[in-house]
Amino acid sequence: MDIVFPDGNEKEFLEMAEKLDLKLIFVYPLDKFKEIEGVKTGIISGNKKEIEKAQRLTDFVIVKSNDVDDRFYLEKSRAGMIFDLVSSVLNSDKKSKIMGRMMQNIRLCRKYKVKTYLGSFAHSPSELRARHDLKAFFICLGMHASEAKESLDILK
Repeated sequence: MDIVFPDGNEKEFLEMAEKLDLKLIFVYPLDKFKEIEGVKTGIISGNKKEIEKAQRLTDFVIVKSNDVDDRFYLEKSRAGMIFDLVSSVLNSDKKSKIMGRMMQNIRLCRKYKVKTYLGSFAHSPSELRARHDLKAFFICLGMHASEAKESLDILK
């Protein structure tokens, strides 16, 4: 499973996913949420107040990290996942800094036994990555092969 954020380009995502042998979870903002036959869908929540409303619509609710609310999300919310603790690697001009933080996060997650998920979190079909590419990238960042495999399979 890979989590993606379509914006009217669901068909293109599905075509690319088929080429990469991926199953997708389409995640939408609360105000644009829709269910699509044959595809798991979820909601991305941008603030604390939306989380409960989103959970009434779907069982898959994720939140985007921000410096202000991260502690609340970790300690008190029932969100299924917090993502983007480090900005997107593909679209950043500070890739080395982000990758260094990702390496640190991998060590912290291992130390505190935090479950991790590896996904592309793509906004366009061209940002999708095959499972073996994601696994190889995170192994290069310091994840053990078994951790990377488990992190890829966590949403199956």
